[in-house]
Amino acid sequence: MTRTVSAGYAREISYEFWAARWLGDKLKEVTHNDNGCKIVISSLNTDQSDIHASVKLKHNARSLFYDLSLVVNWEGVSSIREGLGMRGIMRLYNVGQDTKFDPGGDKETSWMYELGFPREYYGASEPWAEAMKSEAAELFHLTGEVVQKWIKALKKKAEAEAH
Repeated sequence: MTRTVSAGYAREISYEFWAARWLGDKLKEVTHNDNGCKIVISSLNTDQSDIHASVKLKHNARSLFYDLSLVVNWEGVSSIREGLGMRGIMRLYNVGQDTKFDPGGDKETSWMYELGFPREYYGASEPWAEAMKSEAAELFHLTGEVVQKWIKALKKKAEAEAH
């Protein structure tokens, strides 16, 4: 089915609900195992995340817009010291159609992240906790891969619905 937009008429299709559900489902599949640590994303915190995705149609032209600031909850367990674990959050932000996944890149043009963990582990900690904090930073790369897949799925969905 072809959707035509009459001259002077603009229409916007929101993908925010779909985006939150898609990202929430896929991010819960993220797992990282290394250096005696197993870290998983337990959930996407939709209350603290900002998820915007839409396509604007005008004069048969299509423009895709997206802007993400995601907060995910993570949990980790250590095999270095059995029974010890840690929980925290990671915030991935500055994700938009005008920025890119470029670890170490410029903060104006690249995706950024912040890692949070319990206050008692700020500063120097026991070796198992230091390993956990170090390995939790890998969530940036893994979450970035999921978001890149989401962008492809969003473009495909927007293209299919705009025609």
